[in-house]
Amino acid sequence: MVIVDILCRENLKKDFVVIKTQDYRTQKQDTFCTPLSVSRVKVIDVNNPYEDHSGQFDVVYTIEHVYYYRMPNSYCKLPPLLLAKSNEAQRLNMTAGKEYILAGSNDCDMALRTSYDVQVNDDGIYGAQEWHNVSETLQHGLFTYNC
Repeated sequence: MVIVDILCRENLKKDFVVIKTQDYRTQKQDTFCTPLSVSRVKVIDVNNPYEDHSGQFDVVYTIEHVYYYRMPNSYCKLPPLLLAKSNEAQRLNMTAGKEYILAGSNDCDMALRTSYDVQVNDDGIYGAQEWHNVSETLQHGLFTYNC
């Protein structure tokens, strides 16, 4: 009886681990497939000329796309400028000289736009995740997610 109980518990643990892994993968894939683009970027410059946090599209990040994981089929590359509302930019909190995983969308003016709440990251917390903190699991997933 004790042996059977232990075996059942072990099987439950294994099943739980498999389910938890599948849930993680499904959640990350859904997050990955929501934005039009996902790329690893290096922030070259951050320019908020007004510093008034008025919510206008006034914060401009100059970025270099290190690697494209997802982008619209009609694009051969993504724009080097990222526009964000100042209140969104504060939450993104990206710093010049650092690399991040960044998700966004493109408007008809060909500018890249983003929001802190559409980012792909490990911990489910809103905001851009610094690249050196991205887990190997997520890094691998970026190459294997199908949308």
